[in-house]
Amino acid sequence: MFGVNVGGGRAHLIGDLGRWRVHQPHPGRIVFAVDDGVDDAIKRDVAAHAQMRAILAEPGRRIQRFPKEFAMPSVIDFGFQRAATNLAMKGKGARDFERLFDADIVYANGPDTAAILPTFLGNHDMGRIGGWLTKDFPAMTDAERVARIKLAHALMMFSRGVPVIYSGDEQGFASDGHDKAARESFFRSQVSAYLDNDLIGTNATHATDRFDTSHPIFRAIAEMARLRAEHAPLRRGRQVVRHTDRDGGVMALSRLDRSTGWEYVVVFNAETSARSFNIQVEADSRQWQSVRGACAPTSSATPSYAVTAPALDYIICRSVRRP
Repeated sequence: MFGVNVGGGRAHLIGDLGRWRVHQPHPGRIVFAVDDGVDDAIKRDVAAHAQMRAILAEPGRRIQRFPKEFAMPSVIDFGFQRAATNLAMKGKGARDFERLFDADIVYANGPDTAAILPTFLGNHDMGRIGGWLTKDFPAMTDAERVARIKLAHALMMFSRGVPVIYSGDEQGFASDGHDKAARESFFRSQVSAYLDNDLIGTNATHATDRFDTSHPIFRAIAEMARLRAEHAPLRRGRQVVRHTDRDGGVMALSRLDRSTGWEYVVVFNAETSARSFNIQVEADSRQWQSVRGACAPTSSATPSYAVTAPALDYIICRSVRRP
């Protein structure tokens, strides 16, 4: 197998030539099938790299074709990354999620493929959500940055897909940029570009080891992980979009338990004031329990359920089937 890494206008061959199909295209590096020669291989990689740039420019509409056309089991969900960071950071754009999820049917196996897509908020190439918040919203308070980063992770942890947390986000890392600027470690640093970073949710700096299990973002993600572990439908339940604001920052999803029929409702609010509204639920979802946050005990009218989502936060409610 070989790959071509395109950078600085040059194509670098890696490995041995052979008959291989596309395996995992991502920005800058492609591993794919060749049965001809190096020249043709480089031409193919340049074309694939151009396709990847198009995906990054319009991720929600283009990335679905790769599992179907190249028989890949999954791809990194750049569309989710854009929708989640936009909603959590700006408090608007909830409707983008509905468009993104509506397109899941385009994948090779439809929602089953969408359910195994790695979802993420940032990475070592793109940078971190903490860095973007700091740069784009310099007047934002530290408390609001913490709340928005927590909410972004909740969007990733409780919607369809396989969440991938970029190490350091849970410690409030706030990179100055992308690539090397976003590759801070947990160990005490001597790198000047890291030492001047204003970490989120803490007064600490990179001058000391940074693995703090009491950090508010760490604790929030730990709570999300616990809820996912305790409630299987939050990981694998069939997803139904119940509400997205046209212009605002509120979204509601249902995750349906295929075995028990129980329904989990997750409501996200990226706005700075609480929001109350009614959503459609399953007809036999009448009695409810709180998983996280305040939940009404009964549906207001079948099949309608009244929810209230606090500012910059989320709630999870579970229906309970009575014998």
